[in-house]
Amino acid sequence: MSDAAWGSVPTTRSARVRPLGANDAEAVSTFLHDRVDSKRSADEWRTLFEHRWDRDRSPVGYALVDGNEIVGFIGTIRSKRIINGVVEAFCNLTTWYVLPQYRGSGLLLLLQAIKHGDGTITNLTPTVDVEQICVRLGFRVLEERKVALLPLLNARSLAARGTVRVVRDREKLRGLLGERDRQVFDDHKDYACSHFVVVAETGYAYLVTKRRTKRHVPFSDVLYCSDIQVFMKHVERVKLAILRQDRTAALMIDRRFLHGHRPLGFNVARRTLFRSRELTAGDIDNLYSELVFLRN
Repeated sequence: MSDAAWGSVPTTRSARVRPLGANDAEAVSTFLHDRVDSKRSADEWRTLFEHRWDRDRSPVGYALVDGNEIVGFIGTIRSKRIINGVVEAFCNLTTWYVLPQYRGSGLLLLLQAIKHGDGTITNLTPTVDVEQICVRLGFRVLEERKVALLPLLNARSLAARGTVRVVRDREKLRGLLGERDRQVFDDHKDYACSHFVVVAETGYAYLVTKRRTKRHVPFSDVLYCSDIQVFMKHVERVKLAILRQDRTAALMIDRRFLHGHRPLGFNVARRTLFRSRELTAGDIDNLYSELVFLRN
């Protein structure tokens, strides 16, 4: 749908909300680098606009503009996924920021993103204030904690019966994937994520991880796991392979991904949000989102 079809929304003062397309990437990336986080280069911010899976040319976000000047932004990372055999639309919200003197108009950015958000909307990095606003707008808790899996805490799983191997070579692992997981791999292979296939006698588990740091400690964040049963049966062997590949000290996984499994680890508070008429929290992973692009 063209930008003109989405229209612009009047706000207070002289600012207006307008949708953004790929042609706005340079100007918005510069704004985000200069105003939001200069530790991220403009090129890193630009990745929010260049996700290869958006084939519908949907708006990649909304800007609050005063004349020709950008004074606020919210990103909308859109995708379509097959969930429980049905094609579901997703919209991941990212980087809601408004210059202080325009904060009175900032809520309209969020309202516009939600109004035109696809079926399931996620917010994976809300601040406390943003969380309170989103809850008032119908968002629910997606996740409340991650589990930090440290080396050798689950060493007992090394004695699990059956052969298992962890494939890291990208050309080889793609051929091991089913159609749905192959699409996930193709959509994410060009980004700074790691990919692993755990091949066991009972099937395979495909994992996508992202290397991050917290207080100078590197860890691997699980964005996706296709088969938690295979992963948990061989959790220590898989974890050690991931930590070696990513050069990290721990593996972090959202509690909901575990589907009731309780590996030995440490809980880390981390609240994320979603709004959906069709899906539950257990249906939603962390792919196709800002977590793929941004480092921390």
